[in-house]
Amino acid sequence: LLDDLHSRLSRCPRKPYPDPDDEQFLETPFYGSRQMRQYLRHQGIVVGRGRVRRLMRKMELIASYQKPRTSQPHPEHNIYPYLLRGLAIKRPDQVR
Repeated sequence: LLDDLHSRLSRCPRKPYPDPDDEQFLETPFYGSRQMRQYLRHQGIVVGRGRVRRLMRKMELIASYQKPRTSQPHPEHNIYPYLLRGLAIKRPDQVR
């Protein structure tokens, strides 16, 4: 029991890293975790992308950029009917 208590007390606390810079995020709201990590490294703060992601998520900072809209069809795109609906396929090579 004492060895366990001693190991808990003698452990060195981790050096705290600064949070992602709010002012920098306001200047560049399109910075994601990768660009924010690069910015912090240029400032002399060596920090990993995972930590930046976690802190940005904790601070509710979300990069603003145009997301892909892959689910929205083009208005001029033709919509073809499904011709096999209601057809019972009972043997191989019935539909060609």
